Amino acid sequence: AGLNLCMDRYRYQLGDVASGPADAALELRAEWRGRPPPVGTLSVAGRRGCDVTPVDLSDPVRRLRLLSFVWPDQHDRRERLERALAAVGDDPPQVDQARAGSWLEEQLATLRPDLATLVFHSVMWMYVPAEERSRIREVVEEAGERAEATAPLGWLRVEPPSTEYCEVRLRSWPGGEDELLGRAHFHGSWVEWLEPAG
Repeated sequence: AGLNLCMDRYRYQLGDVASGPADAALELRAEWRGRPPPVGTLSVAGRRGCDVTPVDLSDPVRRLRLLSFVWPDQHDRRERLERALAAVGDDPPQVDQARAGSWLEEQLATLRPDLATLVFHSVMWMYVPAEERSRIREVVEEAGERAEATAPLGWLRVEPPSTEYCEVRLRSWPGGEDELLGRAHFHGSWVEWLEPAG
């Protein structure tokens, strides 16, 4: 439904560090392990996503169906989802009906000057067929080769290497360096930050 595209509309309490709008409809809390999280100002120039079957958040029936997917004993998750829907309000992000490979090829055809472009996904990679994963890698890496210091590209992934946790990884261009930034619980209850100082 594109709720992760609205990360700048949420408040975060990450251990002892707070960030984001003080009046946000949703506050996300995590037990924070390791170095304090990096904090800065996030300014989003535009946001857009894709899904093979996107959820139209302007439709109350589709919102209700989305809520129905939360397991009935997980009251905290349901409350977080309801608050995220409230934070999105009447201005939901655009989510196009498309497969990621062809969609990214179109979106990354031109990197905007004086802006950082971020490709982001979480807990979806395992559901994507191998051929499509290869296409996504190819498209992002080709765009990365065109990235410049004034138009950088990042590929941020929160994906599980096992059934126990997710890895938080960032590959950035120019350069193409891939960094393991941390590990996190599937539903965000804890984060272990591994990024070295400096």
